[in-house]
Amino acid sequence: MSQNLVPVGSLPKTSRLDDAIKEVINGLVQKAQPTDLVDTEKLVSNQAMRVEVIRPTVAALIFEKHNRINRQLTPSRVYDYQDAMKRGEWKVHHQGIAFYSDHTLADGQHRMAALALAGLELPFSIYPNFAKDAIDAIDRTVRRTAGEALQMMGYEDAKVKAAVAKGAMEYASELESGKKPRFTDPQIERFVIDNDHRLSEAVRIGRESLKNVSDACLGEGEAALLSQLMIMGGYPVFHVVGFISSIQQGVATYPESPTVDLSRQFVKAKFSDNSKDRLNKKEKMALALKGAALWTEGKSVARVKWNPVKETLPTNRPPIELKSAA
Repeated sequence: MSQNLVPVGSLPKTSRLDDAIKEVINGLVQKAQPTDLVDTEKLVSNQAMRVEVIRPTVAALIFEKHNRINRQLTPSRVYDYQDAMKRGEWKVHHQGIAFYSDHTLADGQHRMAALALAGLELPFSIYPNFAKDAIDAIDRTVRRTAGEALQMMGYEDAKVKAAVAKGAMEYASELESGKKPRFTDPQIERFVIDNDHRLSEAVRIGRESLKNVSDACLGEGEAALLSQLMIMGGYPVFHVVGFISSIQQGVATYPESPTVDLSRQFVKAKFSDNSKDRLNKKEKMALALKGAALWTEGKSVARVKWNPVKETLPTNRPPIELKSAA
């Protein structure tokens, strides 16, 4: 074995490792067979650029024995990569793993940790003899977003749809699980691809709601997100259009309609300097959906309230069965 290797059981001291990651990697290393050690040494010492399938034990050995001088490990990134790998989203591309001439891992520690946790065998591009003075040239640019990727695929309003999709996915997931979720760009892209027609409708409604309205209380993206959530929940499009239009214009379709109070609250949140009046995206959607249920049943209300501490997220489903307009 190479003289540059760190003794088994000595994880990188510069890395922030949570106990779960450390336990899995240590466990794999302790179970490593002689063939795993040999294969790992062959992989890191091979001087050719190529693509190889790496198994979890080898990934753990690379991470623990060759990852000595790297930036701090971010556990959340490891878990994101792990989840993506398990969903089958991992694709071979130019940025796999790289080694310095002394067999030290130069790039790819998060990918190797994720592969170890995922328990899968996956192909990676491997770059040997990485120059140490070139390390500052990688990971310096902003990564391609889901919106940019969808735009390159030819989707109309790709960036707006990606933002609406992300917001809708987060709200729906938290509504179901009670926990704040994390979604990867490939997940957002897949949602847009699978729901493009609905998203096009939501974006159209969001834009139309701003026409002939001065100082609309909801921005185009917020109105589109609310539209998407309501359509996903089963509200007919004509119903969504009427509700959001009433909020944007601040008008009542019947005495003490919740649309008037929602409009007041959203205007105050938009223009007030008082931090107590401000509302984040989730709070706006929660209030709007609670108001949508009241409006659908024709209930009068002086003020729409939602307490994030004491109440769960309001559902995006209508409280009564609604029929689409013919």
